[in-house]
Amino acid sequence: MMIFLLSQKKVRVASMNNISRDIPALTGLRFVAAFYVFLFHIHIRMPLTENTFLAGIIGQGAIGMTIFFVLSGFILTHRYSYRDYSDRSFIVSRIARIYPIYIASFLLAVPVLYFQLDDFRFGIFSAVIQVIVIFVTVVTMLQAWFPMLFSYVNNSASWSLSVEAFFYATFLLIEKRVVSLGRTELIGLCIILYVVSSGTAIPYYSFENRPTHGLQIFYAMPIFRLAEFVLGMVIYHLVKKTDLASKVNTSHICILLLIACIYLGTFGPNLPLFIGHNWIVIPLVSSLLVLLSCQKNSLFEKFLKSGPMLYLGKISYCFYCFQFHVLTVLVYVFKNQEIDPLTFFTISFFCLLTISSFFYHVLEEPARKFISRKYSSPCRQIEGATV
Repeated sequence: MMIFLLSQKKVRVASMNNISRDIPALTGLRFVAAFYVFLFHIHIRMPLTENTFLAGIIGQGAIGMTIFFVLSGFILTHRYSYRDYSDRSFIVSRIARIYPIYIASFLLAVPVLYFQLDDFRFGIFSAVIQVIVIFVTVVTMLQAWFPMLFSYVNNSASWSLSVEAFFYATFLLIEKRVVSLGRTELIGLCIILYVVSSGTAIPYYSFENRPTHGLQIFYAMPIFRLAEFVLGMVIYHLVKKTDLASKVNTSHICILLLIACIYLGTFGPNLPLFIGHNWIVIPLVSSLLVLLSCQKNSLFEKFLKSGPMLYLGKISYCFYCFQFHVLTVLVYVFKNQEIDPLTFFTISFFCLLTISSFFYHVLEEPARKFISRKYSSPCRQIEGATV
């Protein structure tokens, strides 16, 4: 997916003006998204509450992926749009950032593969073909393009990283176009992307003859999530080229958050495709990104850049990738026992935190630094604004 972009062509983009160079609060926001997804993954295995309203909110935790994708577009643009860099440096940094943990989480989930394979219609030959297809698509990060592979192996993270790989493969091309757009063009593009990302679910709900893999296609296929990523890029440039930051404050975020909670708790369960909620999620996330990137000492910024949230944000990638492993093992351990959902949540949460912290310090950071140092030209990191 990403190899074909490895070239040495230089890219130069305009410098920033009204966006803070360091945005540590965005690191904390990453953990918020990962934690919301974590709650969702527990809830679908063991309902965390009997309250219909709260269950409606928790049960839509998959919208955390929208937060990830918009945030990814915003941060990558922030990191690469004000300096010289080569295409090779960009791709190497992306591989160094996600591939070591991605492969580690995949390999640790392989033992579960035996129980996930279909009935072998053609005996051992069928099993071999399935295994080959899974391994090839996972290693090349193409599995999200094949809906039938959605539930195999590390299904809590694998598909979304395949989507991110597609974003990385298109970023350089898209950024070169978006950075040259003027204020009016950016606003128009922003509206179009918002309509596309919010309206993707409309055809799905409009017809009874829906595809068997409807969720896997419209929710997990990269092309249907691209608008969210590009929207994050456009929001960044709108902030840089307009006075958008002056129109957003903490009260606006609180109002949007309240509307989102009321909507999700009341109507969320009626729209199980998740991306159907983008009409309110995207304005909320976009407004929060504007606030965090331009205004200091807001209520949200103080919380998200606090010491604990910064550390949790740093290990959030591992926290996301290893959810499947922790929950699968614990569900098996407690399968013949009665356990309170909150107790299960507590055990799962602290087990996952421990594992995430371990892999962050032992594998993620050392591997990232090694790969970047060995295969890429020196490239200054932006503290608190990595994705």
